[in-house]
Amino acid sequence: MAKRLTTVLLVLTLCLALIPAQSFAVSAPKKAVIKEAPVSGEMAFNRDGLGLIEDKAGTRYLIDETGGIYREGKAWMDYDADSKTYVVDGEGYYGYPNGETLFTMEQMKANVKAFVEEHYPMEKVTNVEIGVTYPFSGPYATCSFDIVITDVETIKYEAYALIDKSGLVHYMTPLTDRTSGGGFPITYTLSENGEGLVQYTKEYPDWEGDIYKYESGYKDLDGNDVLVFPYESIRDPEDKSVTVIEDSGFTYFDDFHNGCAVVWNRDGRDSLIDRTGKVLLPFEHDSIYNDCGIYPVIYDEGKGWGYMDTAGVTVIPQEYEGAKGSWDNIFVVQKDRKWGVVDTDNKEVVPFEYDFMSSPDYGVVYACKGGKAYIITFEDVKEDDTLTPWGTKKVSAKFRDVPAGAWYETYLQSAVDNGIVGGTSDTTYTPGGNLTHAQIMVMVANLHSLAKGDKYDFQAHKTAGEHWAQTFRDYCKAEGIIDDRFDAKLDTKVTRAEMAYYFAHTLDDDYYLDKAEVSLSDIATEEYGGDILKLAKADIVGGYEVKGTTVREFRPSNYVTRAEAAVFVCNILGAIGPTGGIY
Repeated sequence: MAKRLTTVLLVLTLCLALIPAQSFAVSAPKKAVIKEAPVSGEMAFNRDGLGLIEDKAGTRYLIDETGGIYREGKAWMDYDADSKTYVVDGEGYYGYPNGETLFTMEQMKANVKAFVEEHYPMEKVTNVEIGVTYPFSGPYATCSFDIVITDVETIKYEAYALIDKSGLVHYMTPLTDRTSGGGFPITYTLSENGEGLVQYTKEYPDWEGDIYKYESGYKDLDGNDVLVFPYESIRDPEDKSVTVIEDSGFTYFDDFHNGCAVVWNRDGRDSLIDRTGKVLLPFEHDSIYNDCGIYPVIYDEGKGWGYMDTAGVTVIPQEYEGAKGSWDNIFVVQKDRKWGVVDTDNKEVVPFEYDFMSSPDYGVVYACKGGKAYIITFEDVKEDDTLTPWGTKKVSAKFRDVPAGAWYETYLQSAVDNGIVGGTSDTTYTPGGNLTHAQIMVMVANLHSLAKGDKYDFQAHKTAGEHWAQTFRDYCKAEGIIDDRFDAKLDTKVTRAEMAYYFAHTLDDDYYLDKAEVSLSDIATEEYGGDILKLAKADIVGGYEVKGTTVREFRPSNYVTRAEAAVFVCNILGAIGPTGGIY
């Protein structure tokens, strides 16, 4: 019994050493459920899962995915699912979908008046007018106000504020004098709160000195600067052209969503920044939209609309006339002037027959055609016993020597579904068998071809009588992945160190991102130590814990099993990105 327990613990240790630090979200394929809404509609918008439907007469209805009607009227209604509140422009209040008022606009005006009189030693506020009102995001909403103060003369000030759910001011920008003849005041603006960061601008016009300065960036919810991007220019009095003196490189900033925000550079090209201000992509796209779903929308003139990830990898190709956003495994796109929905394989889920379609927030799409409104929800495609949720044959059903629930099953499924590995026969995979140089050359060639997108036909290049892996070896050499050091070892077993050599050269260096701090005690004098460290930092290979210590070993001379190889292949697919088909 003790021996068996020791064996189980060793296996578990091996499995944990192989499992990548980051896992990929599982999104099963979807089918659409379409039903007619209880209201007519010409336009449809998704307000955090609720549908804002506008009919031909301009009446707007706030409905949910069951068809229940929350509000009806002429005003625009913005909803926030996290706070379960919405603002009705023009009707004067923030409230809940059940009709309960959170606070009225008159109450908020009174709170603003009291805040200004408490914090500014000046004359009494005679009037407060409300400008921009955003829905709540977390504990606060952003609003702008015109604040009128009358004594001997009337002065109108402008300010932006974060308000809480009682309508009380949490933070307010300095007052800006908007009175005619008031000179060139410093002006401040705040945007909608996105993930706890509020985009702001602060402008310093001074035309007499022909200088125009401003800074933009992000503040936290207490008004503290988090990111600051300065800009300063000289305006030529003759032709009014602008010469940049100091420039952060950015001219526009959007709100944060999924940890990223869209920025523009001086040439009007778009990119993304993270919360540290780091630029994530080259400034090479005409437009990027990052306000719905996990994948940003991209547009380029001459190409069209599509979707990418935050590393710039294409998820949905730029072949569409429009795009509205993504949610889980669904993407709203337009072609031939009609709207529809595709999945991550770019396969049609909802036919392209709608005149108008909303974004798919919270997994529901609101659409209109022929004056009627529709509610579209999505269900996972049902799985049968021999198929994965993606409709492919389960490896445990395909190969009789792969048990259902085996620790490597998910990795092998991804490797097989992506066409990277095959079995040792039609019905066996031989997971415990050792990997050979010929077999890893096949894996490496397939992975490289997938990343490159060249759709190389290995079967078409085979020659009768040559080694079965010769075509794959030739491809690897032609692509500069390997040299001739293993030419005489095609049918011999691969060590973990030799495997590192292969996989460290499979992709371009840009794919191997440093994700982990790694220390392996047994690679300092190893011939392939640099390759091992490169893969370990990229979270593609792991080490073994030495029992009772904090030391980790790579064990470079150990041979690689075919089960282990499936894990490493899956991790390389993860480095390639969503186009690699990772689950």
